[in-house]
Amino acid sequence: MKKLKGWIVLAVVVVIALYLFSLFVNYYGDWLWFNNMGYGSVFDTMILAQVVSFVLFFGIFVLFAAAQVNLAYKQGVHTRNNRFLREDDPRALILPLYQGKRVFWFWMVVVGFFGIVMASSASGHWNQFLQFIHPTAFGVNEPIFGKDAGFYIFQLPVYQFLTGWYLFMVVLAAAMVLFSYYLDNAFGMQGNSFYVSARVKDHMIQLGGFFGVGISALFLMKLYNLLYSSNGVAYGPSYMDVHAQIPAYRVIIVLTLLVSLLLFLYPVYRKKKFLLYSIATWALVWIGFVWIYPSLVEQYVVKPNELKKETPYILNNIKLTREAFGLNKVEMKPFPVTQNITYKDIQENRQTINNIRLWDRRPLIQTYKQLQ
Repeated sequence: MKKLKGWIVLAVVVVIALYLFSLFVNYYGDWLWFNNMGYGSVFDTMILAQVVSFVLFFGIFVLFAAAQVNLAYKQGVHTRNNRFLREDDPRALILPLYQGKRVFWFWMVVVGFFGIVMASSASGHWNQFLQFIHPTAFGVNEPIFGKDAGFYIFQLPVYQFLTGWYLFMVVLAAAMVLFSYYLDNAFGMQGNSFYVSARVKDHMIQLGGFFGVGISALFLMKLYNLLYSSNGVAYGPSYMDVHAQIPAYRVIIVLTLLVSLLLFLYPVYRKKKFLLYSIATWALVWIGFVWIYPSLVEQYVVKPNELKKETPYILNNIKLTREAFGLNKVEMKPFPVTQNITYKDIQENRQTINNIRLWDRRPLIQTYKQLQ
């Protein structure tokens, strides 16, 4: 047994050493190139941002996941040995080994591995994090939320990444917690029935509260992404988005946070029906207000009078497009036209005359139809 442990430790050390050596080779070559080009400080900033991002996100994941697994293991002691396991149940083989220091080392490896995966995914966004910390204002506020355009370039992408990363962290932690409870025999099949410990229910419901916070943030991201909407006749928010979708998202964000609070507090009040009714109400509001209501507004309010309803948002599109391309700075000047053109003028400017387009409505209509 000691020899086996020694070989395992040696294998782990070799793998880590090879990984660190490959990192050194890759980064050392880049470091030489950047320094040779006179951009050594740029490379140092890049490496520092990657390292800080990795350490920060690794720490967040490990602290959250370890806290949840530790709680699950402590509560699993109540069911660890108080149920009969059949001989063909895989836990009958695992539980005798799942004791003492082995438990700590097992979960340290699992949590550490997923922590490295999650931290690596985050460190790849180091450039966005630097832009988030040092944003530049564009000096142009969009007309819907009143935010500077720089928010959507430098900050919103980071908020979107953090939302997705947070949700995935909660899902991974929940999976680890369930596996811990499974090993501790806190839920499973007993005969023909499925049993679940009350502690498992409480813990998973509270994790549902963490997940609900992430869902509310996801709806907030959807709210800001309506500025990229293509629902209307022009690119950007339409009448339906502003008067139906935005209010719907705001309502569902608040309602999601309230349901999350109820999930966190469930072990305090323990009213199962009240919690189920709250979740059902949330689902009905989501379906009715976020999905159905905007479609009704589009069908019965916008379409009967589309030009009038969409005109302000079309004008927003035109105005901001002109500003984006600098067309709002074009100066209009009258061109002095003379009516005394002679035959000699025509002959001397034959190339210009031949390039004049004739606006005949017959070929013009045909051409437009072909272009469309």
